[in-house]
Amino acid sequence: MSKSTTFFGQPIFSQMINLLDKNKVNARASSHKSDHYCKRFSTFQHLISMIYGVTSGCNSLRELCGGIVSYGDKISHWKFDYSLKRSTISDANKRRDCIVFEHIYDDLVTEFLPSLADSQKQLVIDKKVYAIDSTTIALFQPIFECVGRNSHNGKRKGGIKSHQKLDMQVGILVKVYHSNAREHDSLFIKKKKV
Repeated sequence: MSKSTTFFGQPIFSQMINLLDKNKVNARASSHKSDHYCKRFSTFQHLISMIYGVTSGCNSLRELCGGIVSYGDKISHWKFDYSLKRSTISDANKRRDCIVFEHIYDDLVTEFLPSLADSQKQLVIDKKVYAIDSTTIALFQPIFECVGRNSHNGKRKGGIKSHQKLDMQVGILVKVYHSNAREHDSLFIKKKKV
């Protein structure tokens, strides 16, 4: 990517947020009707709070809200005009469909894909190459030993499986899908028409 002085002196999180086009996110939100029955916490604010949670390594809603509140007056810079509560994020996670965030991610990949590959070594292949991988995330098994169904063969499948499709030329994920831990990768290929 070419060197730019646009983001000079700004924290990395602010640089990431400034790359998001609020009008495009709001257009996706209106097409999916994800802001219906929401008074204050918009899809754009939900996206910003989830990006903050991922980049700062938050493990709970308490950490997420505490981290956002700890910035004090800088919250207005993040497009928040009020103090975020755990119940607000929890309700939004329940009510707002995740498909809107998938389409926002697809829009970002489409927009920034041409500028991501110039600093990496290109594959010398005429066709587009994708890698498909998955990982099983055991839910609470390290903490609670009783979680998950014990089958007759002793294997436990308490968790979710994260399936990813990786663009090998650029080196970024272009599709992510979550399913039951028992689901095989071939079903991801059939469902998502990878």
